Amino acid sequence: MGMNRFGISAILLILAMLPAQRAVADILGGALDYLVGEVLERTRLQGTTVTVTANDMFDVGTGQNLPLSELLRDKVVAALEKQNVAVRGAAPEGGSQWVLQVQWKVRQDDLHITLLALLRPQTGNARLVSRSSKIPLDAVELDLLIPDFTSYARTLVHRLEQAAHYRNVRSIDLRPIEPANGALVEDAAQYFAQWLGSALEQSSLLRRVRAKASDEAGPPQADAEIVARVSVTGNQVTVTAELREPDEKTINRQLVQFDSDLLPPTVAAGLVQQQAPRVASRRSGFSKNGLTVELAAGSGDSSNPYRRGSAIRFVVRINRDAFLYLFNFNPEGKTFALYPDPDTEPKKLKAGSPIRIPDDGADYMFEVQPPFGTEMLLAVAAEEPLNVPRDMSGEWSRADAVPGLLREMGENAAGGYAEARLELITTR
Repeated sequence: MGMNRFGISAILLILAMLPAQRAVADILGGALDYLVGEVLERTRLQGTTVTVTANDMFDVGTGQNLPLSELLRDKVVAALEKQNVAVRGAAPEGGSQWVLQVQWKVRQDDLHITLLALLRPQTGNARLVSRSSKIPLDAVELDLLIPDFTSYARTLVHRLEQAAHYRNVRSIDLRPIEPANGALVEDAAQYFAQWLGSALEQSSLLRRVRAKASDEAGPPQADAEIVARVSVTGNQVTVTAELREPDEKTINRQLVQFDSDLLPPTVAAGLVQQQAPRVASRRSGFSKNGLTVELAAGSGDSSNPYRRGSAIRFVVRINRDAFLYLFNFNPEGKTFALYPDPDTEPKKLKAGSPIRIPDDGADYMFEVQPPFGTEMLLAVAAEEPLNVPRDMSGEWSRADAVPGLLREMGENAAGGYAEARLELITTR
């Protein structure tokens, strides 16, 4: 909340002399030929089959997949084929695999590109080799940096993959698409199922399988499942996807939002306008050793959803003395630590009485500012302090990574650990 939106529309590109596609092909292709050659010198990819998918081509700052991702995939595949390296377009059924990723970042007038080769075992952490280069930003078509409908699905899957990696989830079942708070006609449900399913089929980490029914014998075929819901308010469509364990515990939740104009008219007509509810309170979604935490939101006005400029305060309850942490995941996939203040040492708080954030004596409130959409709040309580970095940099800045990092800490720590999530809708 209160942070600037990533502004693709603010980038003005003027291409001259060469046609745009040729400029991209010549400069971008040349850069990736060089990077692939550098990586091959430092790995043993010759004679192996390498996984390359558009899902693994993303903006490192936002975790967002864009139309540029498909072009990057094609260029990486072409560069590998020149080196006689075989390529697959999805995760294999088992065993270790080499995966090539491309991460990019816009810096001033350049597009910085990093090619990563990961030897990803079936479980555990991956080995990593990387090489970087840059090309002039004006060598890339503007349209390649603006999300389209397909890239939103790849973004959703990519962000869920990060959480799945930390939990050693490798096989997945995609449940039927559900409406969030209203009717979703069958044609629209099938359209979204194909949209998300297509991106899932291209995953380098998750292999799609059918989960066993409750009355079927044997262990579950899928490590986890994805439950996705669709809602629309005004012309904004929100798709929320939860990664769940077989026992229904939520591992991670991600969402994407886009304009309904991206949908075919027949699909858009199948979505019912819904009034987004304000969530009053949410109990612990995960609890270890009996510790629980509750999280609620209150504001200085009664608008629904929370509108720009609204002041928000959060109220937390814990059932035993514990250290408390509060995080905000904004609609752009960024993470912000709201409590404790990074300049202060965490203190163990007393159970029983409500904990107000900010407290009654504070001279500030949290105020709703762009980017607007669905904000996720995560309250974490632990009986032993967690090693959360104060600067929230690197993986800790990403909403797709932080819940998994915290859960791993909590499960490995001594004493109790608990989580509570709260979803807020913000708008202009």
